[in-house]
Amino acid sequence: MMMMESSNPEAAPVPVLYTTEVAEMFDKAKAYLDVKRNKDDEIFHLTKDITYESKRIIFVLHRFFIYDDACRDAKRKLNMLLDSDRYFLGLAKALEGEDMSLHYRRYTHCVQECIEAMMFLHFIEHRKIPTYEDVKSFLVWVIKDEKCNTDPSATEKDANDDDGSDKPQEISTTTTSSRTLTVPLSLTDYMLGICDFTGELMKAAIPTLTKPKWHSFLYQVFALVREIYAQFAGICAENRLFRNKMSVMRASVIKIEATVYRLKMKILVYGRIPDSTDLQCIEYEEGDYGRGRVNRGGNMKTGNDDERDRGDSGVE
Repeated sequence: MMMMESSNPEAAPVPVLYTTEVAEMFDKAKAYLDVKRNKDDEIFHLTKDITYESKRIIFVLHRFFIYDDACRDAKRKLNMLLDSDRYFLGLAKALEGEDMSLHYRRYTHCVQECIEAMMFLHFIEHRKIPTYEDVKSFLVWVIKDEKCNTDPSATEKDANDDDGSDKPQEISTTTTSSRTLTVPLSLTDYMLGICDFTGELMKAAIPTLTKPKWHSFLYQVFALVREIYAQFAGICAENRLFRNKMSVMRASVIKIEATVYRLKMKILVYGRIPDSTDLQCIEYEEGDYGRGRVNRGGNMKTGNDDERDRGDSGVE
């Protein structure tokens, strides 16, 4: 580094930086990190908005049995979520040409949340869940770009000018090109979205206990959640990403089983439809998830309850 001497002896010396290979290398690294930081911020804000809107869609869908237009409103919100530049389309544009491995952890959670909302809506309407290919097709967009090209060599005369003179005019042509944008969807994200989806099914199924019109929905949810848990238990039980979700899914299965059991008991034994007081028997503490079981009354029963029962009965 060379220093320029100032004519004023009291003035601080002005450094002069000469361009070297090292300086150029650091300038390139700085420019790369600035671009990456700006891209990360853009993706972060987009994913935050997508997650928020997905949760709003799920909230609307939870009112489907008391609000007739819930599915229509949810579908409108979902279309806006997928096709708006503020949400998924903007995310696809932000990810265009980027290395997905650098940004995967930033957008994976919003994709799972959207899959959860999409599956919830699809199940309410069709009583089945969309396949991986169906969900993947929603995250692909074909964008058409129009470009105006002007050819200066090709001109034409305008004979209708006010001054009567002939002026050459350039001829412009418009070309249309299309490009495909996508938000990558991994099979892991699809499966994690299914795990979260079972929790929403449990929340939607339990209130239908006191609504005879929706008892068939309760049975369908019961069959689907049990099948999903049985399929996932064989392949995801020891996976680090699925370990916590599998325990929560098991708790959802137990809770739905308790709901179905109470419904059958009230109808077969007492000959009546369960009322709102029966919902209290389905509730249990969060600490009992995964280690409790359902007793005859539909309540959760744990190992501590067994010890207390043996102590009360005098059996050692």
